[in-house]
Amino acid sequence: MQTFSKQAWKSINNTLYKDILNLEFIKDLMHGSLDKRAFEFYIKQDKLYLEEFGRILSMISAKLPKAEHRAKFLMYSKDIMDVERELHEEFLSLFSADEHLEASPSCLLYTGYLHSIFNTSSLPCILASVLPCFWIYQEVGKYILKNQNKDENIYQSWINTYGCEEYEKVVQEVIEICDEYSLSVSKEENEKMLIIFKKASQMEWLFWHSAYKQEKWPI
Repeated sequence: MQTFSKQAWKSINNTLYKDILNLEFIKDLMHGSLDKRAFEFYIKQDKLYLEEFGRILSMISAKLPKAEHRAKFLMYSKDIMDVERELHEEFLSLFSADEHLEASPSCLLYTGYLHSIFNTSSLPCILASVLPCFWIYQEVGKYILKNQNKDENIYQSWINTYGCEEYEKVVQEVIEICDEYSLSVSKEENEKMLIIFKKASQMEWLFWHSAYKQEKWPI
């Protein structure tokens, strides 16, 4: 039987993941032609998202039965978020300050979904909900590095962060932990995990799409 991670990636590889790669945001980012206003919107919303994502990773750590896994998720919530915050600060320094930054509808939907899964679901399902954020970013980073125009790209440090081997190792650890906790689940629970993984992957698409549109609250 295939591992959960192989089932999960297979479920999005030829559909949703390709849709992500075909987003105007990703294509323009790869070529360095992305509107700076769209990237500013993205980087500010991502800062809000990561604050919540870091909290969720810390809370997951408290649920994990193995000490080594608890330590790793605490590390992810601190070290990875620190690296990403440094990256954000690098770009945020180029943009105007926003003292009262408000989460966009898509950002709030995504963080709300992750909190909902954490509060209502089993540990394997919770792990499935955070896996796309790690994994899809790594795959997109690798794809851009492989296919980008090698001319100067003002977003290169962002691309390098998610496409590097160090980040790939972290993602592989998260995949392995998720697979380990999926081994004992029932067929029904495995299906639920796949649904959650796909829904969180759809949120990844929506987050980038909303940044390109510079999404506003309609009312």
